[in-house]
Amino acid sequence: MTTTTYNGWANRETWAVSLHLMDTVVDMITDDIDAWAEDEVDDAAELFKDLIAEMLNDSGIATYPLLWDLLDLSSVNYSELGEHALQAVFN
Repeated sequence: MTTTTYNGWANRETWAVSLHLMDTVVDMITDDIDAWAEDEVDDAAELFKDLIAEMLNDSGIATYPLLWDLLDLSSVNYSELGEHALQAVFN
């Protein structure tokens, strides 16, 4: 587990993604529980990445370079998010 530095998460960016998307990812995994195993952290992390990409594409943010400059998606700890989502489902 990573060292926590912001509300129990690795950083503010990871916390914000968790705040807004954790329930959705947990529901997605739970709905297809037979296809998942407790150790598929990378696959769970990909769900978060895919949801963010879908949201950004749907938002039309690509037309606003300033907003892209303000986003720091590279700081999101997707592995931490995936681990927590799987723990929520399997524990």
